[in-house]
Amino acid sequence: MEQHETGEKLTAQAICTECGEVTEVDPQQDAAICSHCGRPFVVEKGIRLYQKQNPPELSEEAIRLRKIADELHMDNSQREKQVLQLFWKIFAGLLIAAAILWMIVVFTGGKLF
Repeated sequence: MEQHETGEKLTAQAICTECGEVTEVDPQQDAAICSHCGRPFVVEKGIRLYQKQNPPELSEEAIRLRKIADELHMDNSQREKQVLQLFWKIFAGLLIAAAILWMIVVFTGGKLF
């Protein structure tokens, strides 16, 4: 939560749940009066709404880690695709082998040897 100390008073940015304007509130209070519309609102909801609409900036390290995670995810996706392709090739090969064995049995009258 982004908080500021003004003198001895701790304040945080919040969005009034009544009018939608940004206002400063005391995060230790349960409710506040909007400085724009004069109506009361729940401080915790107003702070969460502000944080949702104004997410914090990512640090360079967080951006670098997110890129690495995305690359790993792409690598895993490619591996999954390769494993699936290999599975289908093996499955098709087994079907062909089973069909060949079936034809041998049918054409030899059940005598393989």
